[in-house]
Amino acid sequence: MPMIRRDPTTGKAAQMGHSDLKSVLDTTLRVEQDRRLLGDTKILMRDQAGCQGSPFEIKTSVNPSWKLGKLYLSPSRLFFIQGRSMLFLINLNRIEKVYIVEREWLAGRIINQVCIVVRGYNPSYIAVRNPESWKEAIENLI
Repeated sequence: MPMIRRDPTTGKAAQMGHSDLKSVLDTTLRVEQDRRLLGDTKILMRDQAGCQGSPFEIKTSVNPSWKLGKLYLSPSRLFFIQGRSMLFLINLNRIEKVYIVEREWLAGRIINQVCIVVRGYNPSYIAVRNPESWKEAIENLI
């Protein structure tokens, strides 16, 4: 039996193809995975992001690689989740400084990134859409 969905722009019913159904299922599964990791945490902001250097990694002479995942901001914490694992969780009261810096990203492209400095640890660089709004939101909470 074919799956039917409503087109959000026209409101008309349309048959879902295999790729549409797969997309809906993938999105549902990802949301459930994130919900299991975050629990009942109230999320203020969420977006896809790239992170270079978790604040809790040991500093090496080699630049750490970029990790792609999702960035979440709650009233008291900042989370970075990749797949089924939480790469870092930062209590906002431990953040010393947040600023925007122009840095190289993938394929040598220079973009604005959010730099987060946690007391006693290495800075983290986060490439996210609208870095200024993330910076402002984090500063308002710390």
